[in-house]
Amino acid sequence: MWIISGEAVVEERDPGRDWAASHVRTGDFFLTRSATLYEMRWRAIGEVPFQVMHLYLSVELFERVASDMLGCDAPPALRDVAGARDAQLSHLLALVHQELTAEGKGSELFIQSLAQCLAVHLIRHYAAAEVDRDQQTALPGFRLRQALSYLATHLAEPFSLAELASVVGMSKFHFSRLFKKATGMSPSRYLIRQRIGRAQTLLQETDLSIIQIGMSVGYTSPSHFAQAFRRETGVTPTCYRRG
Repeated sequence: MWIISGEAVVEERDPGRDWAASHVRTGDFFLTRSATLYEMRWRAIGEVPFQVMHLYLSVELFERVASDMLGCDAPPALRDVAGARDAQLSHLLALVHQELTAEGKGSELFIQSLAQCLAVHLIRHYAAAEVDRDQQTALPGFRLRQALSYLATHLAEPFSLAELASVVGMSKFHFSRLFKKATGMSPSRYLIRQRIGRAQTLLQETDLSIIQIGMSVGYTSPSHFAQAFRRETGVTPTCYRRG
């Protein structure tokens, strides 16, 4: 689910569980691969209409792409993502939306090509770490969404593994291990990725100074922000803004 316009508070939960909230805006996305029923509700914020696009990719497509990429018969499981940002994914989804709303001028062949590109991108960047299927080693979907929602709404605050683990009602060690199995990275590493992703959006879409942007995503030192940004993107914030 990709946010086309507006802002909203989106809440998700597995039946009977507590709601996990995410504050989302234009360009954010949700990735859900759960085979079990879950609930979602939302409340629009502001005067801009809240509009979303739901995109469903077939298992057959994933199997074909996984076979070409990885040489395997079954595609890897994708991890749940709630209210995140991904500039490359947004670009592909924008092309899909543009083609689908082209008033009779859209190309089915182009849509099929974009679907394959999306499948490649999702497998590359959102494949869940392998887990032992005979054991309950994966972080339950509702707990993962709670954790991701908490990180998204506390992006600029100092990272605390103990506080994050307590939000989902688990010990630090157990939570950290299962979070890494579900996402492929540690909670602190995931937070860095989200901070830099948010900074990229602000650099592209606002006139805020680089210092202001760094502070808004949790970096009180400009040099620390520049170092973290360069590690993740390969360029400095200034170079990224200049294009």
